[in-house]
Amino acid sequence: MEYKNQCLCIALLILSVACLSAESPQAPDPAKLQAFNVAQKELEEYLKEGQIDKALNKAEKALALSRELYGDSHKTTAGAAYNYGYLLYKVGNYKLATEMLTDAISMHETAYGAEAPELITVLAAYGELLSITDNSRFGTTEQQSIALHRALSIKKRHSPDDRVGYADLVTRVAPYLYKKQPDKDEALQMMQDALAIYEDELEENDPQLIPLLMALGDANAKFFDSRKQRPYYNRALKLTKINFPDDPMRYTDLTLEIGQHIMRLSQSPDSKNYIERAYWYYKKELGKDNVKTAIAALALGEYHFSMKDYKSVIKNLPPVIDVLSKDSTYRNYEQHAHGMLAICYENLGRSEMATEHLLAIGRVSPWIPDQDYRPVFRVIPNYPVEACSTKSEGWVTLDFTIDKTGSVRDATITGHEGHESFKESALDAVKKFRYAPRFVEGQPVDSPHIQTRLIFVFDDE
Repeated sequence: MEYKNQCLCIALLILSVACLSAESPQAPDPAKLQAFNVAQKELEEYLKEGQIDKALNKAEKALALSRELYGDSHKTTAGAAYNYGYLLYKVGNYKLATEMLTDAISMHETAYGAEAPELITVLAAYGELLSITDNSRFGTTEQQSIALHRALSIKKRHSPDDRVGYADLVTRVAPYLYKKQPDKDEALQMMQDALAIYEDELEENDPQLIPLLMALGDANAKFFDSRKQRPYYNRALKLTKINFPDDPMRYTDLTLEIGQHIMRLSQSPDSKNYIERAYWYYKKELGKDNVKTAIAALALGEYHFSMKDYKSVIKNLPPVIDVLSKDSTYRNYEQHAHGMLAICYENLGRSEMATEHLLAIGRVSPWIPDQDYRPVFRVIPNYPVEACSTKSEGWVTLDFTIDKTGSVRDATITGHEGHESFKESALDAVKKFRYAPRFVEGQPVDSPHIQTRLIFVFDDE
């Protein structure tokens, strides 16, 4: 449901870009202009079909052609840069997306002006991206906050009487502001104000309230307590049933989404009820081999995993993998299931069974030399008793080989700071780590000289 809205937003921008091409005051190269318009049309079609990877290729081509036709200061190129940057963000290429959306903001400022309403969509996308990456390599919290607040400010300045439009923008950006300090309290108030606007301006059961109610449910999550979340979520479900009585699948999709949100945001056992309701409906209406049923079963597996019920996870996830492995579109879900199973087997002392799933992950994971090689299963090092008297803190760096089974071999200490006992504790922990092994020409291989750092912090609570 959310993905469809995103596609529509991009498609509308593409249509406006294509129109601008025909209105350029200069006479562009006819062949390049035709190629540009073809790329735009194909981009829109791929988005309608949900083929985002193919759409991304067309967006890159359209941007290159627009730059040749009009240069970077033209409105068409600004729009094409946004399209390409936004799609990069959606496929998870956050580094390049950050660079491209930064360029798109500058292009829009040049083409339209620093306070132009055309900037709103670009600023909102840029702010969303920075909040999702949550990583200083791509941007900072301050940059994200500035971008989203700037989008809201421009909207209010240019359309002071458009209360619903402003509430729509708040619905889009405030949940991302809420993820970051120090914007939490302000963002929650924004969402509550937006709800008041909707309730004042719209019909009582208007479906436009649903995304905001979901966002408010998310924002009211408390650890192991979903009581403040559920009234918003349940109201969203009620509005879905009222507005779409002939579409029970939409209601079920939202039910599953709510269960997943409760599980991940508050870790409350209440999530199980929502997830199970969705799972049984999918299974009844679509069958056990349908992807929707499998994804709901995966969510149930996540619930059991969070409750440390590892035997239930091991029992229920293999059929899920059988379904998801038939379609590469769902590879991330499949990998997630393999990862959970590997962790469950390790926690139950069955390392040989964990290896099967680590190999499955490694077999389809591309090897990037400079990537952050993270363990699938890790053990937190024990804080040594010997260091307690001094409350020492520090770190240990280690070098090791990941063998063909994803196990750690030949671990050595390359540096440390703090109490001497940290070294032995770090070695004991890292030897238990498990990784997805690297594959070369279809076969697992050893990966030498993998490095990591384990940090020791004294906690007297």
